[in-house]
Amino acid sequence: MPCFLILKIHTMKPIKLLIILLPVFLILTPALHSQTYITPILGYEWNIAKPQSNISNWGSVFQIPDDNKKYQLQSIKFGVLPKRKIKPGSYLYTGVIYSKYYFNTLEHAHDPGPFLFRMKTSRLKFMAGYERDLFDFIAVSSSLTFNYLHNSKMWTHPRSSFSHSHEEYYPKNRAHLGIFFSAALTFHDVVIMPHFELGIWNLNNRSEYTATRPLTGFGISLGYQIKL
Repeated sequence: MPCFLILKIHTMKPIKLLIILLPVFLILTPALHSQTYITPILGYEWNIAKPQSNISNWGSVFQIPDDNKKYQLQSIKFGVLPKRKIKPGSYLYTGVIYSKYYFNTLEHAHDPGPFLFRMKTSRLKFMAGYERDLFDFIAVSSSLTFNYLHNSKMWTHPRSSFSHSHEEYYPKNRAHLGIFFSAALTFHDVVIMPHFELGIWNLNNRSEYTATRPLTGFGISLGYQIKL
């Protein structure tokens, strides 16, 4: 049954998923009349996405030009993190974060090649987890994350000598699961949040030659905690 639910969830559109998960989170929280917080955030993240080991299509492989083993993805991110106190010092939280990546990539083909391409992809991250206060102004948290990579596009780089009738390519959407660890330092409702995310499972699109393993990386965010 859990496997069926996971497969069902990852085929849903992100907006529908958010509409379903946020009310469920609020309904299932035990402390229905306890304090609720909403924290809008803005931050920056660095991610590593190694290509899938079984990538193959027409004898071609796409990789970052300056490193043939991994993609290095950097992006501004923004989102919102609601949480609810379930007992003193303990919270359940959820959230959604959006980011977009642009990077250069090489196609290593048998003949001819290699060719330089430009690629972009957007990511929606959905989170659900637990937070615990360590001190009055420091808290730590962990959560399960669902990453939905969509609106991907690949096109010939302007500096590339390669040009043909199929200069644009739209990779399939991807879905990753991960585990998210973060700390929250709060000063007068201003929150600084460094984080680390470990990618653990690629739910779909593992065979396409632009596919990557689940994203792993770190980042930092700045937010403002609003009490409701």
